[in-house]
Amino acid sequence: MTWKQKFWAWCLVAFSYLFTFVTPMVAAYFLLAENVASDESKGGFFYFLVIGLFGGALALALVKLLNKQKANMLKTIFRLGVKIAVIAGLIGMVKYVDFNLDKLLEVLYIGGGGMFVGSIFEAVAVGKFNAYIREVGAF
Repeated sequence: MTWKQKFWAWCLVAFSYLFTFVTPMVAAYFLLAENVASDESKGGFFYFLVIGLFGGALALALVKLLNKQKANMLKTIFRLGVKIAVIAGLIGMVKYVDFNLDKLLEVLYIGGGGMFVGSIFEAVAVGKFNAYIREVGAF
């Protein structure tokens, strides 16, 4: 595999991770934390710290489980299904609580969209560079 192909494979991996994980964080900051940080900085920080720790632990556990499989389209589709199920569960929980959480729902919808776009990049990377992706274990 040439260095140019490796470069494009890693670009696709990076875009996949950026859209999957950074999109919800940026949306959460602009929709939730920006006003909280200006009014009560400790309350907003604590909220995101707790959510980040639990969400990160869940993400690490799922990724650890899925990384044991070899890179293929079925794994990519399964990962997308898990991500959509997590977002759908969170949306259902927020709707069940029934507080005025419109901004939080927007963050979850944006996060789901980011995960979907990230999965498209993952699918392209696995489709084009399957052997190299399998070798480095990026997905």
